Amino acid sequence: MPGYSVATNTSFTAAAAAGAAFCTFHGNLTRRVRIYEIDVSIESSPLQCDLGLTFPNNTPVATTSILNQPLDPADAAGTANFDIAWSTAPTVSSPVFRGSVTLGPAIGSDFTFVFPDNAPLILGTTVATGWLLFWNIGAATGPKLNVTIRSSE
Repeated sequence: MPGYSVATNTSFTAAAAAGAAFCTFHGNLTRRVRIYEIDVSIESSPLQCDLGLTFPNNTPVATTSILNQPLDPADAAGTANFDIAWSTAPTVSSPVFRGSVTLGPAIGSDFTFVFPDNAPLILGTTVATGWLLFWNIGAATGPKLNVTIRSSE
């Protein structure tokens, strides 16, 4: 399977209110996306970041996205997208988190979720499993983030 990567910076990733989405990552619902690594760091505004990875309860409609890029330019174009704005925002109720972390209130605080080759985090081909939601589980507005996702499709 070809490898892909998508990365964002502070001009793209918005700060999230308490109980709201930082961003989403989704496939095209025909090809499964296998995620091997997610790196998250605080870019600006030294605020604590309480981040949970889960699936949304609804079907978000993304309006601002970055397309997953192949690591080898000879591979097919990516189909997964990293999103920060939606006309229908993602929602959760009683989420089951696939991972969570608290980043300290300092610019540059960083954490990397690593999923081994034999057990990647998989985005499926249904609406219920095809979107990964980066949710602010904190009680306050979170900072702007840098996010890098390494995957295969």
